[in-house]
Amino acid sequence: MIPVIPPLGAPYDPGGMGGQGTSRPRTCPPAARHKTGGNGHTPRHKLFVTATQTLVSHESKVEAQMKKEYVVGVTGASGICYARRLLEVLCEDARVHVIISDVAQEIALHEGADLSGFDATYHPFGAISAEIASGSHRHDGMVIIPCSAKTLSAIATGYADNLITRTADVCLKERRKCILVTREMPLSKIHLTNMLAAHDAGATIMPACPGFYHHPEKIDDLVDMVVGRVLDHLEVDHTLTKRWSGYDA
Repeated sequence: MIPVIPPLGAPYDPGGMGGQGTSRPRTCPPAARHKTGGNGHTPRHKLFVTATQTLVSHESKVEAQMKKEYVVGVTGASGICYARRLLEVLCEDARVHVIISDVAQEIALHEGADLSGFDATYHPFGAISAEIASGSHRHDGMVIIPCSAKTLSAIATGYADNLITRTADVCLKERRKCILVTREMPLSKIHLTNMLAAHDAGATIMPACPGFYHHPEKIDDLVDMVVGRVLDHLEVDHTLTKRWSGYDA
């Protein structure tokens, strides 16, 4: 309980009832404890706490505003290793939201790719009410990696029945970066039509097709090639792979 100091000249009332109460100091009612002291001024200890909390809050807000924020969706297609590598890079310096579909979790288990444990916010696949499902929540871009043909079709037609497709739909309407790392071959006319429709709506279609001019020696080099190009489009600096500089470089 916080003791209240009465104004100068006021009689001291130890019990709060004309001197007939207990010997405990009088205290503010619960609703008034965090307002002012008995003389109408904020107690000095309250001023200190308020100033400290404001300073910490301001510093936290500035730090949060300086960090980039991205959404990573993982859907049911082979190539979960691409998603893992992207998360390894983004989670180092950015705020990251992760959404993993039910089928993607099964494929991750089959391919031996662990997507847990990153410094990120994990959202349930069906959590349509999450903040990233609203256009009022600003972020710096979304990547669906890998992007299944089913997810591509849903995005191309505006069928937002889960958090991944809903967030992608929001990215398109808000004119934010929306990168679809498709992982399917060969491509039917339906796939190509959906890719064109998603492209025309504002998405970037980026098939997981690594180059070989950097002389890859292992699978990780091929993964880095694809993820590096994704990072380029997110405007994230990286050194995952050697950039092309000519045949004689």
